[in-house]
Amino acid sequence: MRPSSHWQPWQREFPWVDFLPDEEASTFVREFTRCARACAELDNVDPLVRLVREWKSTAEAWSDPELAEALLADEPGDGGVVPAPETPDADRSDW
Repeated sequence: MRPSSHWQPWQREFPWVDFLPDEEASTFVREFTRCARACAELDNVDPLVRLVREWKSTAEAWSDPELAEALLADEPGDGGVVPAPETPDADRSDW
């Protein structure tokens, strides 16, 4: 838990912010603030809802030590070859 009073409102509204590393938590606050202002201008909160959902998923990943370790682990190479997507038949009528 972050001791600074700066974090208390965020922890109250988004308890999962405690699972984010400090740098990630700061980024969340900056992105939330910027997105909230833009949403207010557009009178549309959908982007803000999406942003919070994405950050909550990030916090969930950080909350699992094994998953966080796996995500941070260096992988040898560049990840390998990615196969090309399948191309639909040109004569498909459902397009």
